[in-house]
Amino acid sequence: MKSVQELFPEIFALVAKAHEGVHGGHDIYHATRVATWAQKIALNEWGDKRTAELAGLAGLCHNADRLLEIKYGRGKTPDEKIAILLTGWLIDETRVNDEEEILIVKAVLGHNKKNDASHSEV
Repeated sequence: MKSVQELFPEIFALVAKAHEGVHGGHDIYHATRVATWAQKIALNEWGDKRTAELAGLAGLCHNADRLLEIKYGRGKTPDEKIAILLTGWLIDETRVNDEEEILIVKAVLGHNKKNDASHSEV
């Protein structure tokens, strides 16, 4: 399976640019590792290539809240602001449809919560 960087190069470039100057625990390298593992886990768990691609993309984008902490404070970034950043990354990518974008945004907004039966496979 291709990496998230290979599957979504435009989004990867936007996310990497947003991480410029960020070092340590929540840098682009962390986001890339999370993307890789999310992709592998989803493929292993559900056996669906597209679900795995979207899970990887959600993993890549999962630091959105951390990138906004400077402005809002740790754990205080409104979900709407996170969603705006995410959709800005996803809007120019023609390989993600509206339904998939919603799945990714929901997955990122819920990534700090325990898994729940109501959560999507992404």
